[in-house]
Amino acid sequence: MDKTFRQSPLVNQVMEILSSRISKKIYPINNRLPSEIELAKELEVSRATIRRAMDLLVERGLIYRRHGIGSFVSNEPVISNPLSQFIDFREMLFAQGFVPGLVELSAKITKADPRTAKLLHIEPYTTVLETHKYFTANDEMVVYCVNHIPLWIFIDVMKPEEVLKPGVMEPILDFYEKRCGKRIEYYACTIRTELVKDCNIPYLSEHFKPNTPVIIIDEVGYSAGNQPLHHSLEYHPGNHMQFGLIRLLKYADSKEYLGNVRKAFNTLNNQFAAVDISSRLIGSD
Repeated sequence: MDKTFRQSPLVNQVMEILSSRISKKIYPINNRLPSEIELAKELEVSRATIRRAMDLLVERGLIYRRHGIGSFVSNEPVISNPLSQFIDFREMLFAQGFVPGLVELSAKITKADPRTAKLLHIEPYTTVLETHKYFTANDEMVVYCVNHIPLWIFIDVMKPEEVLKPGVMEPILDFYEKRCGKRIEYYACTIRTELVKDCNIPYLSEHFKPNTPVIIIDEVGYSAGNQPLHHSLEYHPGNHMQFGLIRLLKYADSKEYLGNVRKAFNTLNNQFAAVDISSRLIGSD
C-alpha cells in the first residue's frame, strides 16, 4: 500500500503519494480526485494536511479546482527549469511536487576530444573523468547528463578508482567544493536543439523516437579566476520542461531599469517559474 510514511513532513508525504498516483494515471487527467475527507480517512492524516497538500498540487499545476465540485487532475504537468540558476535537479523536481530520482549509468576515465579539451583549456586527448546519468520525475526520465571533469580537479584528494564509485560525485557542486576544494562560481552556457537521432546518446535512442526534439544545454563551470573546472551537457528530450526568458536591452545598467526588470522577473517567476535574466549563474540575485 502506498501510504507508508517516511520521516519527512506529512504534507510532503501526502503530496508525494498524490503526485505518484497522478503520474501512474490512478487519477486520470480531468478526473475528479477523492474528497479531502475521503483522502484524510484513507491516509490517516488530518483534513488540514490534505488541504495543504492539495494547495501545493494546485500551485505546481498538477491539479485544478472547480468551486463547489472538487479537485481535478490537470493536463500533463510541465517542469519549470530556471535557467538563471544552477540547481540540483532533484531539489528542483521535489520543490515542484514531483518524485525525483537519479540513475547513474557510467563513470570512466577517458581522453577528452578536441572540442571538450578546448572548453576545459587542456590539451586534446588529455585524460578526464566522464560520467553519464539521468534524472527522473515520477519515475520518468526528464534529463540526461554527460559530465567531463579534468583529473587535476580531484587527483590530489582521491584516487581515480574512488571517484568512479556511485554517489561520490553527488551533488556535483558539493563534490567540487567540499571534496575537491574547488568552487564553481558561475556557468556559461549555449542552448541548441537537435533530434534524438542526431544526439549520439544510445540511451536516448533506445527510449525515444528518432525524431523526438531535444533541447541541449552545453555549459562550462568556471572558478572566480575564470578557470574552467567542469563541462556538462544536459539533454532535455520531448516537452517535459518549459523555459522563460527576459531579454535585457543594451542600456540595462541603470538602477531604475534593473529594478523594473526585477519586478518583471518576480511577476514572471510567479506565473511561469522558469526565467533567465542573463547567463546561468550560481547564487545570482
